[in-house]
Amino acid sequence: MRMPALTAALPRRTPMLAPFSPLARLRRDRRGLALLEFALVSPLILVIGLTGTEYANWVITKMQVSQIALQIADNASRMGVAGASGKTVYESNITETFAGGELQSAALKLGANGRVILSSAEPTDVTAATPTNYIIRWQRCYGTKTSHASIYGLQGQTSTLGMGGTNKVTPQPKSATMFVEVYYVYKPLFTKVVLPSTTFDETASMAVRDQRVVGVAPTAVNGTTAATC
Repeated sequence: MRMPALTAALPRRTPMLAPFSPLARLRRDRRGLALLEFALVSPLILVIGLTGTEYANWVITKMQVSQIALQIADNASRMGVAGASGKTVYESNITETFAGGELQSAALKLGANGRVILSSAEPTDVTAATPTNYIIRWQRCYGTKTSHASIYGLQGQTSTLGMGGTNKVTPQPKSATMFVEVYYVYKPLFTKVVLPSTTFDETASMAVRDQRVVGVAPTAVNGTTAATC
């Protein structure tokens, strides 16, 4: 009796690679694996790093612009030339205040990239002991972004509430408050896609520190040109 052939029932074996064949060496080779993994994740790492750097620079710049607004308001509250009736503000004092803001802005280049609006908020009646109405007595500007105007009021505008946004600023009787608006155009390091905005609008105000002659526009002498808006 003939035995059935067993070759058909046996599983086929996958051909083994010769231990020294090129395919076998390639299969065992682990050289360059770390480099390949880095090449795959490096774009993601680069994007995260650049995004973090851009946003950090944006935050720092915004803080600097806010600080500059406060410094200009503080300097403006002290300016003027002392006299018998108090300090008189000259156009040259305002020009010097703007120049100081430019120096303090340093690399931000405030004049080239922004607009500074300085307003003198005063009681409409500067003799009233309890003012009920207020006016922007005068307004001066600095910077090349001339298309940007004050968003809180123009020279000559009056209000019973004061000047500013939600929290209005009301000057003290027979005095004035220096109100500063700084508009700045931020220039991204890499991209503006991740930024909330590329423009800043920062404000600051400071009550006049010394007795000042109010109710009049700044005095121009020696041919000084007013930095009008």
